Amino acid sequence: MILFFRAAESFLKRSLAIRENLLESDHPDIAQSLNNLGALYSDLGQYRQALPLYERALGIRQKVLVIMFLILYFSFAVLAFLLGYLYWKTENKGRLKWHYL
Repeated sequence: MILFFRAAESFLKRSLAIRENLLESDHPDIAQSLNNLGALYSDLGQYRQALPLYERALGIRQKVLVIMFLILYFSFAVLAFLLGYLYWKTENKGRLKWHYL
């Protein structure tokens, strides 16, 4: 069984190295590779090796989520404005809601 984990460790490290060479340092796929390797170390009881991997993965995901939140927030704001404008222009004011104004 330990040979299986050692082979998995080798593949996961190689996968992480490939992604780090090809992608930007804060790409979500790198976070996934870090998480996978951290999970393997956790399963092996090697928590000191797993912890920094999980922390780095979390840091990447936090950056990505903030950016995605801002994009979604802006998109919803634009959509709400456009809907309100269209309802106003089509004299469909009964459909106007407070959040469109």
